Amino acid sequence: MTTATQDHPPSMTATTNCLIRYIEIWVPGNDGSVVLESARVVDADCLRALTPQITTFQLGEGLIGSAVKQRSPVIFQDLPSTDLQRVRDQSGVPVTAMLAFPVYLEDRLINVIAVGLVDGDGAAEIWTRDDRDELSVSGSIYRGLDSFEYMSQHVRFPKGAGLPGYCWKFGVPKMLSDPGTNPNFIRSFDRDRAALTSVVGLPISRSYGYPESILLLMSSQSIPLANYAAVLKVDAALPEDDAPFPPITVTSIENSSQEDDDIDWQQTAVDQMAACGSCCLIDEEALCGGFKGVVAIPFTKKGRVDRAVLLAF
Repeated sequence: MTTATQDHPPSMTATTNCLIRYIEIWVPGNDGSVVLESARVVDADCLRALTPQITTFQLGEGLIGSAVKQRSPVIFQDLPSTDLQRVRDQSGVPVTAMLAFPVYLEDRLINVIAVGLVDGDGAAEIWTRDDRDELSVSGSIYRGLDSFEYMSQHVRFPKGAGLPGYCWKFGVPKMLSDPGTNPNFIRSFDRDRAALTSVVGLPISRSYGYPESILLLMSSQSIPLANYAAVLKVDAALPEDDAPFPPITVTSIENSSQEDDDIDWQQTAVDQMAACGSCCLIDEEALCGGFKGVVAIPFTKKGRVDRAVLLAF
């Protein structure tokens, strides 16, 4: 790993009401390494930029390198953890879990996104194919969902069943609002303290045309994962070799955490994503949507960008 000068961290105080309080975006480097592109703290008034000490991870090294080597999301939670401690030290945010996941355009790695989560009700799950050719939980974090956690360890999803099976079969992200009443979310959390309000399913990597794993991100009534989440259906031409994305047009908002959501600043976020040709973290000056920043994540199908996921703060 490579280090750089560290900014002095502020005091550890909660300043905004969402579980994600820290974000890193990494890009591929040389010889299988990944290099830090951006690190931000989610504050109430801005997404504050940092210059962390560690700026490079080798393949398989730490949380970030493990996500690249495994081609799958990775979750680290609870201390002692070198990755948790480095984020707590450099950001001043009392993160209790770190989640990293790789983003691919077809088979080409473009980014690794890492987020730091603070305490609060919610969950994240990694679903991978097992020896029965079904999906089972291979990694997870649960808060306020004890019964749901126990149930999830004994559930299997065949292709097409439930939200994980849907993302696996069709290879696209999908978001469910009000999962307690949604027939596509077949598990119950009625006995738990946490009341889930939305679930986002993200397909990660591909093998023989199908995702290798599915990441589920769950927000609760008491604290959302982000202040805004959405899955956008987009239209784009096939990209050319070694060229930026072609123009991408948002055709619809398939689902979002905001009622009566119109396409407005979302197109601006997608334009920024197309311009940089990868995931991007956009500051409020370019948004005009009332948010301090947004992470835009592209997802491809049949060689072209087909969906985009937005997480705004």
